[in-house]
Amino acid sequence: MDVGDGSTILFWKDMWHNDILADSHPRLYSFAKNEDVAVRDLLTAPALGQNFHLPLSIQARGELQDLQTSMATLELADTRDAWKCVWGSEGFESSKFYLHCFRDGVADKAFEWIWKSKCTNKWKVFAWLLLTDRLNTRNLLKRKGMKLRDDVYAYLLCSNPPEETVEHMFFECNFSKSCGEELGIAWPAHGNRLQLLHAVKDVWSRPMFMETFIVAAWSIWKECNNKHFRGIIPTRNGCARDSKMTLE
Repeated sequence: MDVGDGSTILFWKDMWHNDILADSHPRLYSFAKNEDVAVRDLLTAPALGQNFHLPLSIQARGELQDLQTSMATLELADTRDAWKCVWGSEGFESSKFYLHCFRDGVADKAFEWIWKSKCTNKWKVFAWLLLTDRLNTRNLLKRKGMKLRDDVYAYLLCSNPPEETVEHMFFECNFSKSCGEELGIAWPAHGNRLQLLHAVKDVWSRPMFMETFIVAAWSIWKECNNKHFRGIIPTRNGCARDSKMTLE
């Protein structure tokens, strides 16, 4: 941002002097009376005690002298302050803000496969929740501190069920494995959900791998919910048939 009259820029918290001063001068900032003071109000204050709790520590006084030196040539103008986004444009766009915040993040290729698939947005979001372990499985509810009836957190579609996790529900359970095999998906015995996806995709010889996986996972999710809320007994053939009809 470019300083004009300094009335709309926060001295400590906005990036107007190469850095955010609260971060670059933390000791002096700790003595500030008003953390949200505007640039104009701080620079035009008649006395040091108006902006800071006195006396300052030796370290804070050193940072004050550094600021005074670096701002010796700064002059406020009669024009309005000019705000610019850190990515270079004047207008704010949520997509650019998101990209800026996560500019150093590297996502697994599997997430790119989700958003490039031909599935509906609802299924894409479902797949994203699945791969990030944010589906409301019983394991996640337990981690959130939610108490289920009789403290039962086991998976519903197994005869001797372990706790219901994303890995077991979609990759390890015999029911999900058999449904996947009907569609040509054979999960390896070991690996996390992302490693398993990569392993199967590497040997997949047909098109629409990600669409097939997402539709199959959605069908398994529906079968589990149907048993829990409606008492409908799931079948492998029914799950596979539902997936195939959807893919067609």
